[in-house]
Amino acid sequence: MVLPTQQQLFTKYFSGIALVLVVLQYSLFHLTLLVSEEFASYQRIELLKEDAIKGYQAGVRGIQKLSPIAYAYQNSANVPPLVPRPLPQEKGEILSLFSDYHGEDGFEESKTEFVYSYDEFLLNGEIQSLYIVLFQGEVEADDVLIILVELGFLLISIGSLFLAYLLIAKVSNKLAAPITATADYFEQHQGEPNQQSLASLQAKSREVQSLIDSLAVYQQKVAQLVERERRFTRYASHELRTPLMVMKGANSLLKQSQQADFVLRQQQRIEGACDDMQNFIEALLSLQKISQEKPVQRAVAKVEIQDIVASHLSLLQPGVHYQVEVAEETQTFASETLLQLLLGNLVKNAFSHTQAGSVNVTLDNHALIVTDTGTGLGQSQMSQDSHGLGLLIVKDICRLFHWQFQLQDNLPHGCRAHVSFEPSAALGAPPQGL
Repeated sequence: MVLPTQQQLFTKYFSGIALVLVVLQYSLFHLTLLVSEEFASYQRIELLKEDAIKGYQAGVRGIQKLSPIAYAYQNSANVPPLVPRPLPQEKGEILSLFSDYHGEDGFEESKTEFVYSYDEFLLNGEIQSLYIVLFQGEVEADDVLIILVELGFLLISIGSLFLAYLLIAKVSNKLAAPITATADYFEQHQGEPNQQSLASLQAKSREVQSLIDSLAVYQQKVAQLVERERRFTRYASHELRTPLMVMKGANSLLKQSQQADFVLRQQQRIEGACDDMQNFIEALLSLQKISQEKPVQRAVAKVEIQDIVASHLSLLQPGVHYQVEVAEETQTFASETLLQLLLGNLVKNAFSHTQAGSVNVTLDNHALIVTDTGTGLGQSQMSQDSHGLGLLIVKDICRLFHWQFQLQDNLPHGCRAHVSFEPSAALGAPPQGL
């Protein structure tokens, strides 16, 4: 099923409204003709009634011709059979009927409308009946003329409807233009989210502009997610390829020599590679696990942080010292698994890139800071992305908990990783979205 465009929907709905208005206008025109004709007849009867009464009081009897189309009759016996029955019986009553009577008593054959009324007046102290009859057919336009008038009005209405359709189509095009342009933009740039800025699209209303702005924000987020996925794939491939190459190389060397010391060294290499792969897989599983955890506030002891740091001492170079500082009464909503992932990856990165000097770990309710005296970011590695999957996991954790992460040079040499907790959602308040 092919869905209509926004312009087609606008045109369809507005044209339907215009059609209803035209039909309503034509109906009101036709009704106005009928009502105005009846009202004019009733007003004419009221005016002629006074003349008829004056005539009878002046001595006229029976029938009075008040005008070429109006007659007054004294008593019902004087009303000719041409006038349709029943006659009005209540004072002030007015009727409007059609008659098919073939003329007599001086009236010509006709099929016409009669408007007549009944009233009473005093004559020589007695109440007399008075009938005023209008022969509307004498002054009304014939059916052909009425049809022509209404047909002319109908043609004008149809012309107005056509002009309204053209105007609606043009207005609908302008109203739908921003939405159409936005849809065309996404259709033309599928998979290329940064080829053009959505801000260049011009909106004609606040609602459409808000839609464009929201789409621009989501477009930026999608671009970031795509880039994160690419980096993750690259880093994950590297993390898995390295231990596999170690195991493959060790296996090849085992085929060349069976000396006990040599075999033991190769077995240790294989075991270390397996541990690296296991740690990598556990890190991914832990990252998935913490995203589903319900945060519970707890105290953080210095020994917990020391244990996390100590678990990575195998990466610490000879002669490099480390120090752990944890503020008293430090509280956190992060689980042990979360701290192991967050701090563990920062410590591994610091230990791996420090050849001499020291590594310092500081934690309080406001921030987690890991500084080292290693190689630093360097002129050729200014991007945080160059430090691998570990820091990518750290970034994901900070994004999940709405924390701020910065990695910068620790002058005069070394690197400084800084996780800043928001005052209301850091290690002192539950993270949003968990």
